[in-house]
Amino acid sequence: MNSFLFAFVVLSLIQGITSQCNITSPSLSGLFPLPANVQCGNQLISLAPQNSFEFEMVGPVSSSLVMDIAFVRYKETIYGLDDFPYKPEFPQLTTVQVSIQSKDFNLTLGVDESYQMTIQAPVTKITSNTIWGALRALETFTQLISFETNFTIYDTPLTIQDSPRFPWRGVMIDTSRHYLPVELILHIIDGLAIHKFNVLHWHLMDEVSFHFVVVDLPLFHGKGAWPKNLVYEANANEQIVSYTYFP
Repeated sequence: MNSFLFAFVVLSLIQGITSQCNITSPSLSGLFPLPANVQCGNQLISLAPQNSFEFEMVGPVSSSLVMDIAFVRYKETIYGLDDFPYKPEFPQLTTVQVSIQSKDFNLTLGVDESYQMTIQAPVTKITSNTIWGALRALETFTQLISFETNFTIYDTPLTIQDSPRFPWRGVMIDTSRHYLPVELILHIIDGLAIHKFNVLHWHLMDEVSFHFVVVDLPLFHGKGAWPKNLVYEANANEQIVSYTYFP
């Protein structure tokens, strides 16, 4: 990436950001993209050990399968699969409360992804209109944790108000010309979630190659796949779409 393009990308990411925090603050250094509005305090807190920490639903939406799966995923992201001992050095954050206002779980382009979050010990509070805003907030929360300094969160109380600048934030993969295994596509989706992208444009087939198995029309992939052994089975599309909801 040349210097001009790099500068353009950086300016695009920070343009419109309102913050009382120093741009080099530890609380901002791990965030990507930067939230729309950040207000910093001057206190340090520690994340409680795994057996003392929890996510919980409060407010109008008391339960959601999407959020239940997200809670498990983010606890594994934060702590890993094994609970390892460490000694919190500062006041402990024990609970993240998530309040979602709308029971409409439809995912459409332009859906409300905004959220508000106040990070402090012992309880951090997230408020969003939709589950999609809540998922964005959980990603931001995870990025705020400094794992190198014993699960510390800087500059609390930390207040964040955020919403996307662009309704379409996407990546295209062209598997008609460059076959990608399903497992790799799922990893790409993980990366999109980390960076708060919301569109995966999957260019599945073209005149170059027909990789997708159509059960009723076997000659399509039988004659059109190249190489012949690299095809997406009939359930691959369902698997990938389902993973975007329940990774």
